[in-house]
Amino acid sequence: MMGTFLFYLGALLGIMAMVVPLVYGVQLPADTIAQSYGAALFWMVFGLGVHFLHIRKRK
Repeated sequence: MMGTFLFYLGALLGIMAMVVPLVYGVQLPADTIAQSYGAALFWMVFGLGVHFLHIRKRK
């Protein structure tokens, strides 16, 4: 459950990193965008890892 939550948190961060600059017309530096996508990717991968570790632990 926690891994799934973290995965969706990462997906939400990635979507926000794409949508917020478009909606508000903000021009962000490339390194800020890269950090946002990096954080989103980290939470998605970390969430998947926690999810699969939890599944393996139950077996």
